[in-house]
Amino acid sequence: MKKKKYLLLAIVLVLMSFTGYLVSKIIITKQQNAIVKSTKQTLPNFTFYNLDSLATNSTFIKKGKSVCIFYFNAECEYCQNEARDISKNIALFKDTQIVMVSFNTIADIKKFALEYGLNYPNIVFLQDPKFQFSSWFGKSSIPSVFIYNAQHRLVKEYQGETKIEAIIKYL
Repeated sequence: MKKKKYLLLAIVLVLMSFTGYLVSKIIITKQQNAIVKSTKQTLPNFTFYNLDSLATNSTFIKKGKSVCIFYFNAECEYCQNEARDISKNIALFKDTQIVMVSFNTIADIKKFALEYGLNYPNIVFLQDPKFQFSSWFGKSSIPSVFIYNAQHRLVKEYQGETKIEAIIKYL
């Protein structure tokens, strides 16, 4: 009888410890999500790598211009559709700086830019080899679009494939 009580007590203690662990993880995750949500309201000071493998932070982004950040995967069909649409409608982005960020290899990013005709002065490609995009912009699906106005305040965020018409109305 005494052994059953000790066993029951041990089980209860293990369950309480596990529950405490889960609750603490939930609280920490919610706090981190709140910080990221607050951080991305203005254009975050991020650091990715340019196509020459050099660390590049967000200071290259021009002040007083709207910014459209696309998070993409070169192999993603939806990303490829968005790339085609951007290329076809590049004139609509004449006053917008486009930043395209991917975790793909630099060779794959260059191939993507060439294949979809995205070599324009207002488009910058960056690599995220350390998967840090979510640190600045939160957990994002691929593709994702973040639109910042000329004051670099977030005006719209899209998760998943987005039509150009939807993006343009917020530039």
